Amino acid sequence: MQIARLSARVTQLTSHLQAHRKDYAATRGLMLALGQRRRLLRYLFKEDRGAYDKVINGLGIRAVKVQSSRGVM
Repeated sequence: MQIARLSARVTQLTSHLQAHRKDYAATRGLMLALGQRRRLLRYLFKEDRGAYDKVINGLGIRAVKVQSSRGVM
């Protein structure tokens, strides 16, 4: 699953950046991975709420704020 792969990459980059704080290329990679994961989670939230809940609980990550027509959910 793409979300799980991105979560593993986020974890790896986070631990790398704790040791190498000025690695700006890795920081950019982390921001790109987080954005991609957020977009995939937003799509999953809109399409299949059960699968979204399963992924969130399985990976142990926080829920994504999703914009609805009336505001943030």
